[in-house]
Amino acid sequence: MTQYDERVEKQRLKIAAEEWGEQVKDLHVFNSDTTSMCYTERKDGRVIDTRFNNGRIRRYIVKTEKYVEIGKLLPRKSIIGEFTRVLADKGYFNGK
Repeated sequence: MTQYDERVEKQRLKIAAEEWGEQVKDLHVFNSDTTSMCYTERKDGRVIDTRFNNGRIRRYIVKTEKYVEIGKLLPRKSIIGEFTRVLADKGYFNGK
């Protein structure tokens, strides 16, 4: 049965990385008419940008009470790479 251990672990990592990717990375609340962010030049007035670990950005426009999607979803390999870096930074690959 140990012949499948590596495959099972790889699948676990993939699933965990996808779940991690859907988690909120940070929130930005600002007026996009007077402040610009490096990821977009949109001018929507007062907004709340929710950035996710997978690269997706969901913008809530206060005036219209609507959501728009900006930013690009990272490729699966990149999400897994980012996730494993986060785990390494937390020491999970050092026997913890």
